[in-house]
Amino acid sequence: MKADPEARKQALLFIIAMAILGGCAIFGVTQYLDSIKEWLLSDPRAYAGRLRIIFLGMAVFLSLPICGLSIWLWRLGADILAGKRFPPAGWRIISDTPILKGPAASLKGYLCKGMAFFLTAMMLMLWFALWRLQEMLKL
Repeated sequence: MKADPEARKQALLFIIAMAILGGCAIFGVTQYLDSIKEWLLSDPRAYAGRLRIIFLGMAVFLSLPICGLSIWLWRLGADILAGKRFPPAGWRIISDTPILKGPAASLKGYLCKGMAFFLTAMMLMLWFALWRLQEMLKL
């Protein structure tokens, strides 16, 4: 199957936009780290609640990309299994790809769904680890 130049362009723009967004997020956090620390420590009675807010923010922002990739992989796997074809009909591709049919395509579909399940499990374990950490800190 031939690559779609427009899909390649969109994928490249998406990657660039996400890299810029991630860089801005890192820059923003580092720029305001002293302010965040000052806010966190300014009121000893509110310390635990504020630290919980920071933990929740970390969990959400670390989970968003994992969740997005997991959903995309699950949908890709479902479409592969439904059509018994890889790449699925209607999906645009960014590089020339041989078309697989039958059991070989089904295997790729199950692998995509398995990876989506694995990523979701890792995301849930991240939430659990952060919850456990705040429990251990007696927040």
